[in-house]
Amino acid sequence: MKRIGLLLLALLALGVGSAGAARPTPPAAPVITSGPANPTTSTSATFVFSTATAGSSYRCALDAAAFVACTSPQTYAGLAAGAHQFRVEAVKKRRSSPAASYSWTITAPPPPQNFVETPYVSGLSTPTAMAFAPDGRLFVAQKGGALRVVSGGQLVPTPFVSLSVDTAGEQGLLGVAFDPNFASNRFVYVYYSSLATGQNRVSRFTASGTNPNVATTGGELVILDNIAGTATNHQGGAIDFGPDGKLYVAVGDDGSPTDADELDTLRGKILRINSDGSIPADNPFAGTAGARGQTWAYGLRNPFSFAVDPGSARIYVNDVGEATWEEVNALARGANYGWPTCEGPQGSGAGACTSSAFTYPIHAYGRTVGRAITGGAFYRGSTFPAQYQGAYFFGDYLGGFIKWLDAVNVVHDWRAAQSPVAIRIGPDGALYYASIGNGTVSRVQFQ
Repeated sequence: MKRIGLLLLALLALGVGSAGAARPTPPAAPVITSGPANPTTSTSATFVFSTATAGSSYRCALDAAAFVACTSPQTYAGLAAGAHQFRVEAVKKRRSSPAASYSWTITAPPPPQNFVETPYVSGLSTPTAMAFAPDGRLFVAQKGGALRVVSGGQLVPTPFVSLSVDTAGEQGLLGVAFDPNFASNRFVYVYYSSLATGQNRVSRFTASGTNPNVATTGGELVILDNIAGTATNHQGGAIDFGPDGKLYVAVGDDGSPTDADELDTLRGKILRINSDGSIPADNPFAGTAGARGQTWAYGLRNPFSFAVDPGSARIYVNDVGEATWEEVNALARGANYGWPTCEGPQGSGAGACTSSAFTYPIHAYGRTVGRAITGGAFYRGSTFPAQYQGAYFFGDYLGGFIKWLDAVNVVHDWRAAQSPVAIRIGPDGALYYASIGNGTVSRVQFQ
């Protein structure tokens, strides 16, 4: 009888009673949807996670520490340089799920440098883009349609050109670039939202031979028209010439995410055209039935800015995310960057980010860091310390910062910046950035 009693106690301990009740099912393992860049110089880390099992609580652990109760988002600060691992498990009715983990490395930050920021020009109205002319003048695009000229640090009173643009939402005058042969042909290219057509277009203007600060009268030549612009958001707008002499044009998905993945529309693409608007024969989809031959790469949400490295063939594209990740993408011929199926890094991005058909970002950061990646430039000047040679600087309009990527794509903090939307390296080797919030261009020099 004593042995039977012990057996019953053992069965009860295993969760089997007179009614045959089973132990509760463990909750589903959490999914980590946001974490720090890897690698990073930041000594803090924030993680966002969730589980499909309703009513669960969480326990977190960092490195070799024991699990403790936590909530999402979970932040750690004052971390040392080196390799780290974050783990999180879901708990419900005293049952624990398998732990989800996230590993990353903190690298030692570069030594402090003596950078000095000074105002360069003020009095601008909602600047959106800018570019230095080969002769050193700075052209600044204003959302309202005026292309302003800054000469010798002074804002020229008369705009180079004033366009009739649709300014609803994110529309307006959004891009400016100079022809590689500007010194001889004086061609200036712009991307803007036409008020007359309700569509975006790329047009070419010619600087006056007698007054190079203004365009010749009636000299607009539309080289690419009817670029989707029916919505008021996700317009893209950046334009620049690549090292191959072709004009690259960034186009947003125009509020139609599924179009970014379709080749019969220009939405959500990086385009590549000749300077007269014709399609280069070596474009990846030139001559493909049903495809727009101007497309060079696709699967982008809102590539508001991109940068061409004057010292190599690199082009980096900044893609503004929807709700989870901001991306820096290395532009490649025919690449599909995954939107709207995936946003962010392979394996840990939002959506289905596992396909080998996608080209994933070289750097991505979550919404705890910033929320609108805008502005980018490669440093090829001669006045910054050697460690910055070839560095990629990028800004975040809502995050209020400028950071940089080194040669192995490790991100480094650099400085705070008020609503930066455009970044350029000047002929003097300084970094210039335009602030859409206060209508200024600032200059950052090393001393």
